[in-house]
Amino acid sequence: MLSGAVLKQFRTYLKSQVGHGWSVEGRKSKGRLLTRVSFRQLTCERSVVLLDIDFHIKNQDDIVRTVKKLSNLMRQRNVDLAKAN
Repeated sequence: MLSGAVLKQFRTYLKSQVGHGWSVEGRKSKGRLLTRVSFRQLTCERSVVLLDIDFHIKNQDDIVRTVKKLSNLMRQRNVDLAKAN
């Protein structure tokens, strides 16, 4: 699980890779701690998606790669996060 100082560093790293407005956290679902990704638009609207990636330190690279892909899809298709997933 990502928590404390490690989580803070990871969030800073994520923002450096994909920009501001992105947030990640762990969310329990069916006995697993999955990764919940949200994006805050300039209009203060939020889009949220739950990834099928365990929210764990060993999955940091997978999480960042997936968020980058979602970000690119959102820009290319001009859609919100839920539709890009």
